[in-house]
Amino acid sequence: MKLYISRHPQSLANVSNINGTLDSGLTLRGKWQMKRTLEYYKSRHLNCVITSPAYRCRVFAEALAQSHNCDLIIDPNVRERDYGDLENQRGYLVHLLGMDENPLNGESVLDVANRSKLFSETISHAHGNMVLVSHGLFLKALLANFLAMDLQTCLKTTKFSNCSVSLLDYDQHRIEYLNQRTHLGNPVNKVHIFGSWASGKTTFAKELSERFDIPLYSLDELKYPKSYDKPVPAEKRIERLDELTSMDRWVTEGSWTDYAQYAFYRADLLIYLRMSLPSNLTLAIKREIFRKKPEGVSFYKLFSELIKYYFNDNPVSQRAHDEICKSYSSKCIVNPDMNSVEFLEDLIT
Repeated sequence: MKLYISRHPQSLANVSNINGTLDSGLTLRGKWQMKRTLEYYKSRHLNCVITSPAYRCRVFAEALAQSHNCDLIIDPNVRERDYGDLENQRGYLVHLLGMDENPLNGESVLDVANRSKLFSETISHAHGNMVLVSHGLFLKALLANFLAMDLQTCLKTTKFSNCSVSLLDYDQHRIEYLNQRTHLGNPVNKVHIFGSWASGKTTFAKELSERFDIPLYSLDELKYPKSYDKPVPAEKRIERLDELTSMDRWVTEGSWTDYAQYAFYRADLLIYLRMSLPSNLTLAIKREIFRKKPEGVSFYKLFSELIKYYFNDNPVSQRAHDEICKSYSSKCIVNPDMNSVEFLEDLIT
């Protein structure tokens, strides 16, 4: 029997360094990790998925079991440590306790280790390929038991990152690999933001550029430079975009798709700002009124441009953008929180 083990995706509690068995939602980074890890498992044959009852584990395990049409087992033995009266408190308070000390009304580290032994005994005679989705402490205790390793040493010297994948071969009693994270991709240094006109691409791109000190290039400005009185020819724009996206770090933004292929396939991350027509129209009208153009706002032109985007089939349309998102699904995020780019903090170097 082979056991794949994955720690749950990054949760809101993780980034706040909060301990607890209470359910915590996923961060945007966690959702991204989950998406990538589901892709990783796609080529593996799985017979069963075992998960902790916690939402942060279960939501990933349920999606994995469904994609493989295999059994899903929710096992309380693989749950997070019960921190008792220290539930939802900062991590350092728990670390003050010894291995055999338990918080009031909670579990000690040794209690978790005993649960991991019971789990190992339960699956030791199973057959096929299983995936276990659990928590960092439990997985370390499971590894220590598998290797007959001193628990304290294992806790100090091993790590299970969010959505990492490890493989234990119970038949051969060996580790195939441990804390493998290559499926999560390299650090993000190249970002392309796309979507409809007036969807907020420029604002989002500027915030990313300023926060992470990454050069920003607008596809609109490549087509309509301030020093030109007519559009730059397509071949010149493609040549310039090829040059810009060959650099190590950049953020690009724009609705154009017909000459933006370098940005799409060279980006580490694609951000698709996808809006409904009513929301987009409202935002566009507000933007044009705010700009107070001398010639006034042409609402007919505004409406006609958006109608073309939502209902026509051309390189600058929602249909085209949906297809691009589908083609690059492993690196495309749709509608992240536009009020914050904190979800990129541990992605961007």
